[in-house]
Amino acid sequence: MLSDVERKVLRIIENYTITRGKPPTLRQLSRFTGRRETEIRSILQRLKQSGALTLKGQDGAGRLRVETEKQSMEEIHTFIWYEMH
Repeated sequence: MLSDVERKVLRIIENYTITRGKPPTLRQLSRFTGRRETEIRSILQRLKQSGALTLKGQDGAGRLRVETEKQSMEEIHTFIWYEMH
C-alpha cells in the first residue's frame, strides 16, 4: 500500500506526463511536493519497488522516462479505440 506522499508523487507524475507529454523533473517534483530532491529520489525508488512506477532510463535532457499503471491503461484504451474506428 502506498503512503500519502507516494500517491501524491505518483499522481503528479501521471497528470504531468499525460498533459505535457513528458514526466516532471526531480526539481519540479520537489517544488510541487515541498520535499527535497533526496526525498523525491527515495520516494521514486519505493514506487519502483512496489511496481507502481517503471523507470525506463533517461532521455537526452537527463529527464527520467517513466511509465505508470495509469499511462499503460490509457495506451491500451487508445489502442482499442483506434482499432475499433
